[in-house]
Amino acid sequence: MSSSFCQWQELTKLYASQLDALARHEPGAALALARTQLDLEACRKEVESHGATGWH
Repeated sequence: MSSSFCQWQELTKLYASQLDALARHEPGAALALARTQLDLEACRKEVESHGATGWH
């Protein structure tokens, strides 16, 4: 797998934990979630442009 796909997996896990933090009304959770969303979007574009396995 490409490093971009691995990064996407890590960001996805982080996003899920930040959603939980937001549900618990933790301070700063909304901002952290928004930043992770931007990182996920950039990473998704990278994965799509190279393919999930890096073979494109």
